[in-house]
Amino acid sequence: MKATKRALIVSGFTLLVCFALLTGTTFAWLTDSVSNKGNKIQSGALKISASLYSQGENGIDITIPGYSSQDQDGEDQETVVFDQDGLDLTTSPDDQPLIEEQDFGPGSTQVKMIRVSNEEDLSAKINFRFTVETDDLTNALWFDFIPLDKADPEGVKTRTLVKRPMTELSDVVSAQEFSLASGQDQYFLFVYGMSDNAGGGYQGKKFVADVSILAAQGGEEVDGFGHSSYDENASYDAVTVSTALQLDQALRVGGNIKLGADIDMTEYDGGPWEISQDTILDLDGKQLTMKNGNGSGGQIVVSDPVSFTIKNGGFTTVPNGSPVNKAVLQSYGTLVLENMTIGGGDVHNLVEAENGFLTMTSCQVSSTKQGTGTWLVTVGGDSTEAVLTNCSFETGKGSAALHITSPAEQVQLAGCTINGQPMDSH
Repeated sequence: MKATKRALIVSGFTLLVCFALLTGTTFAWLTDSVSNKGNKIQSGALKISASLYSQGENGIDITIPGYSSQDQDGEDQETVVFDQDGLDLTTSPDDQPLIEEQDFGPGSTQVKMIRVSNEEDLSAKINFRFTVETDDLTNALWFDFIPLDKADPEGVKTRTLVKRPMTELSDVVSAQEFSLASGQDQYFLFVYGMSDNAGGGYQGKKFVADVSILAAQGGEEVDGFGHSSYDENASYDAVTVSTALQLDQALRVGGNIKLGADIDMTEYDGGPWEISQDTILDLDGKQLTMKNGNGSGGQIVVSDPVSFTIKNGGFTTVPNGSPVNKAVLQSYGTLVLENMTIGGGDVHNLVEAENGFLTMTSCQVSSTKQGTGTWLVTVGGDSTEAVLTNCSFETGKGSAALHITSPAEQVQLAGCTINGQPMDSH
């Protein structure tokens, strides 16, 4: 193992996590008049800043039970001392890394401290999102993410370190939400290391990820009528994804997602994807390509009672080689399609709603599949309700636009056409 470690150090690899700070400046819940109690108008604005502290001297010291690093005398210790001055991530270059390690070998460990500050007069909620860019080294790494519950963490002893597989980074961290009162600071520790038994196969490999801090207005303010719940559903800014790996992670976490480039998922071995959190996927004029589902189910499956919205772009589905067709979009919850062009080659049953709610607005759906017993959209189940507005359907010869087994009165059509001809409303 010593020989392997030396080889890794000599060859080196890159451990890089870049940082982006996203603050909520355009949320609908962020109003100029937050409270007017006692005829006093209090204007609010959301401003979040963040600083990064590396291990060093003269700064805060924190004890992490279970963590081991060597001091200047080569002695193992659990107490970490940070630099006195942190790096202002708000003003640093966009490509400033949160983590950048060279010559990082088996058994190596490191810890960074992040301070997030709410500098204005509204409460805020924050969420960290890690998106892996390059994962060649992921299986050799571990991490822990430790929120500190004190505004002044000097001398704090944290909970015991938990070495989690780096493969769980996105799911574990993104699932946590933190509240910041006006003027409050919150500190976080990001601890990471390489497994002692990492072999020589990881030489020259990389781990690259982006981390964003998302901020939205918290739920502590009141509106002009004294209601404190008006902003409880304030949403985070969208996380932009540009690769199949990034989209895979984002769909599993949920929330607001936006495509930064066309993405082809047909060769990506990550599906199917179950949407288990309310999710909005804005294609932003881009193209998303996936295989259609097979006998085991759809490619994207919306669980009950979750809501999934996909809008503003193109969605192409290609045959999966299976004789059994399942929809690329299969919903048991609420599925909303807006301003979409959905198409396939020799495939059918592109969208399927079963005992849920389906809304399609200004969508164009087409397939070249021919023959009876084929269709574009399924509306099935006794409790399914569907509203289709200003949609056009183009089918192959002998194929149908809709396959409806739900009660007719639960399906509403308005302004829709099939092969250029008006469709009757049910």
